[in-house]
Amino acid sequence: MIPFPSLEREPIEAVEAEQGLLGAILVKPDLLDTISDYLEPHHFSRPGHGVIYHACQSLRKHSQVGDPITVRDFIANDWERAPIADASTGKEEALKYLKALVASVVSIANAPFYARRIVDLWLLRTLVDACVRAIDRAYTPDVDDGPDKQIETLESDLYSLAIAETDPDGWALPFDKVADLSVRQAEAARNKERDLIGVPTGFADIDYCLGGLQPSDLIIIGARPGMGKTALATNIACHAARLCKESSTREGAVVVFFSLEMSALQLGTRVLSGLAQVRSDDIRAGRINREDMDRLVEGRDILGSMPLFIDDTAALSVSALRRRALRLKRQHDVGLIIIDYLQLLSSEQGKRRSENRVQELAEMTRGLKILAKDVDVPVIVLSQLSRAVEQRDDKRPQLADLRDSGTIEQDADVVMFVYRAAYYHEKKEPRLGDDSSTEEVVAHELWQNKMNSIRNEALVSIAKHRHGATAMVPLHFDGRYAQFSNLERKNPWQREA
Repeated sequence: MIPFPSLEREPIEAVEAEQGLLGAILVKPDLLDTISDYLEPHHFSRPGHGVIYHACQSLRKHSQVGDPITVRDFIANDWERAPIADASTGKEEALKYLKALVASVVSIANAPFYARRIVDLWLLRTLVDACVRAIDRAYTPDVDDGPDKQIETLESDLYSLAIAETDPDGWALPFDKVADLSVRQAEAARNKERDLIGVPTGFADIDYCLGGLQPSDLIIIGARPGMGKTALATNIACHAARLCKESSTREGAVVVFFSLEMSALQLGTRVLSGLAQVRSDDIRAGRINREDMDRLVEGRDILGSMPLFIDDTAALSVSALRRRALRLKRQHDVGLIIIDYLQLLSSEQGKRRSENRVQELAEMTRGLKILAKDVDVPVIVLSQLSRAVEQRDDKRPQLADLRDSGTIEQDADVVMFVYRAAYYHEKKEPRLGDDSSTEEVVAHELWQNKMNSIRNEALVSIAKHRHGATAMVPLHFDGRYAQFSNLERKNPWQREA
């Protein structure tokens, strides 16, 4: 049996570094301007030191001098909650301790080093706490707290810890910081050549409407079978991944594609077909010539160098998908997640079979929205639509057609529908025989003329946009290679037909 390590160890703290930093701040308050971006009061191991640091921050913010006397007066109400020192309980003891901090300053130049040391030790303490909690859960599990759930909780804690320095402890942001972030984002968008702050889709009008795919957004792409929602998603994935590889300014994104419907081989063949401009059915059947093969090899080399990952595990739960997404985020800095498709996700570990499908999907969409927010990347989720579309004369999708759950619309930041009129018109082809009448021949000619005119037409309807206006975006669709493209210009990576 592996011996269990003893947790009875010395505290992970550096009291002298905390004292040295606070003394330096009391001597030179403008040090706060360089360390307040990453050092917060809760990072100190001694609560009283955090109180002193908070007092210095507040005084600095209001352009007041932070010395032992002003700090002592500012924290008068905090003594009982967090004593300044282990034995300090009164004003004189507090003032004496603050003066001692000033007197103990060795070098103000060491202050930034002390600040980083304090944050590093806080991270280690938090890491130990997370592991101890995991150990406690493993030894005393709840009825519904199985290994998968425990692993998910620990990974979530570790991921939160990994990003804690930029988002310390999940504290609420004051509005002045939020407003400043908004201005910075606007300035960044203004200075970008493509006028986008989000991940580009490769479709000019969609990008113009959405500003690119925004971090933390849950984006639903809905369509009836055969409309091309997977094709649209793979087109977006390839554009973002290729732009990420080729751009020196870190445009685009590392992409992970969770394919619950098709195998990795099937999806890869479809993507390669579009890139090489060789029909996928010809690839599978081997009906390709030397020129086709050369294009396939060239396309393979391009795809092989793109930061695009495919996970084709079937019947993933949201929890399992979350664990994999967080791991890929840490390992490869994933910037876009695509899930094909929502209705193929499994209920949580199969434990809720008694619940109806609406409740299951409601839980799934909430979980996916939380994933998008936690990972801070756009999450595209494909969704089937209900059969109600087929029963209407106007078969263009509506929000009410989202299958099985109204919470899909509620949780989504963006809802887009894919519609191709040619899909339905093709089914209306009049039958011709040897004894067809003149009227039947004319009807077929009219059908054929319309089919030719709409064969490559596609419409992407942005039916919900939490951050802006809705829109109808016409696109070109080439069914031979399952490729969408702009009407005005094709994607820069798409071959000419």
